[in-house]
Amino acid sequence: MFNVLFIFCLLLLAESSCIPSVHAQKMQAPVIPELQLNFNTYTKNDGLPSNNVYGFFQDSKHFIWIRTGNGLSRYDGIEFQNFFFTSKDSNSIAGNDVRSMCELPGDLIFIGTTNGLCIYNNRLNKFENRRIADKTIKPGSNVVISSLSVDRKKNLWINFNGELDVYDSLFRFKFRFTDKEQGKMLKGIITSQPTFSFDNKEGMWLVNDNFGLVRIDAATARVTCYKNSTDTAYRNEFNIGYFLDKSKSILWYSPWGMGLYRYDL
Repeated sequence: MFNVLFIFCLLLLAESSCIPSVHAQKMQAPVIPELQLNFNTYTKNDGLPSNNVYGFFQDSKHFIWIRTGNGLSRYDGIEFQNFFFTSKDSNSIAGNDVRSMCELPGDLIFIGTTNGLCIYNNRLNKFENRRIADKTIKPGSNVVISSLSVDRKKNLWINFNGELDVYDSLFRFKFRFTDKEQGKMLKGIITSQPTFSFDNKEGMWLVNDNFGLVRIDAATARVTCYKNSTDTAYRNEFNIGYFLDKSKSILWYSPWGMGLYRYDL
């Protein structure tokens, strides 16, 4: 009887040692899987004109353009082709500090710099700055082209020197919006983003450093300036960025130091 009881106790002891206690289970740290992201890094050593990249633009031929503070680069998936300002060449890029870009029909790439505007013919692979008649924004004008945008009617909007000029799809001057009755309130506007955003209701959104958040109705030319809003977030004069989600008609807006705001259009 003693031997049977002794063996039974041993079996109970062995079984209990295989079952972790509740306390032991709580003390176990969770295993978090690690995700390894393998990046390909490109620097000046790989052909970039500068390691300080401002932003990107993809043209209709699917080339990736990289804007930097020391030149412009076009990437074809294999190598970089760089463009630098040359004072002796009137058909080079206008300046090395590239702030904005957009494309008009006819493979014309418009490039805004801190030294004026320039035009690159993407089909002929050459600059065609002779197309720019306005001396105010020609290469070498020392004018900052803050932003360039093309609306749904293929009109080109240019922000410089606190003005908003509008050109047609053939780059013929149409009017200065900031001289019109509806747009006078935007005199002095300096956009803080390289391009504008367009919602699903013919609205064009501008984030800028001195008027806060602005919407221009493309159909009526009506201007809504959220600088006059009771919500201080929409009249913050130092904007950091925004994102327009067209699929859900939501505007995400991030005034500097004030978190993230959502606006349902």
